[in-house]
Amino acid sequence: MPYGLFGKDLPAEEFTRLYRHRLHRYGPRVLADLAELREGYGDVCLLCFERSDAFCHRHVLRAWLQEHGIPVEEVMPTPT
Repeated sequence: MPYGLFGKDLPAEEFTRLYRHRLHRYGPRVLADLAELREGYGDVCLLCFERSDAFCHRHVLRAWLQEHGIPVEEVMPTPT
């Protein structure tokens, strides 16, 4: 979803505004696709390679999903 926003060195506020606009525009499809995945497979895991304390699109997506009634749990990897 944030395709085209990465690598532009946007301030977090601007990135958030643009990404949320995109989520609002495509929201019904995103929510329907996610519901279909959850129905077919159960819990869904979204992965990100950014450090947990770094600003990332996952923070924006998590807040947006929660606003739409979808609980999101952030799981930290366990060291091996």
